[in-house]
Amino acid sequence: MNTLLKIAVCRSAWILPLVTMAALASFVTETAHAQWKWRDQSGTIHYSDLPPPAKIPKEAIIWHNDGRLNPTPPPGKAVKGDSGKGTEAIAKPNWRAKAEAMQKREAERAAKQAEEEQALAQSAELARACETLQTELRTLQSGTRVTSVRPDGERDVLDDAKRNARVDELQQNLEKHCSDKQP
Repeated sequence: MNTLLKIAVCRSAWILPLVTMAALASFVTETAHAQWKWRDQSGTIHYSDLPPPAKIPKEAIIWHNDGRLNPTPPPGKAVKGDSGKGTEAIAKPNWRAKAEAMQKREAERAAKQAEEEQALAQSAELARACETLQTELRTLQSGTRVTSVRPDGERDVLDDAKRNARVDELQQNLEKHCSDKQP
């Protein structure tokens, strides 16, 4: 039994140093990750555990070791190359540009919907006007006596000449404005 105890103690003596080494290795690898991320003047992105050179502006630092994120340049703003002769890379749109684009699309959609509603209302109004013209034409063609009241209060009976003139006028208006609405 004494021998088994010695073997068990020997094995446990190896476990503690292994666990300690594993913990230290994970700590070292965790701190070895890049803590800085920045874009240089040529547009190249650099990763480092050291701060960027002093000539790099603060706006070009994308990630800082304190967890701070700097967004990429606004859309349309170019990052000039070393030569400055037009070698520019356009930045991807950030959240603000995406929100503005979404608002623009929503405004366009609302304007289109308002136009469609207006066209629908005009179509309905035209249909009502055509129905009124058709009703008046049917009344005149039926041969019933049609009277109107003058401003002085006297009644006027529509004679055949005025009736035929009004029928012709109604038919022309129906053909002109309601040709597809006429039965």
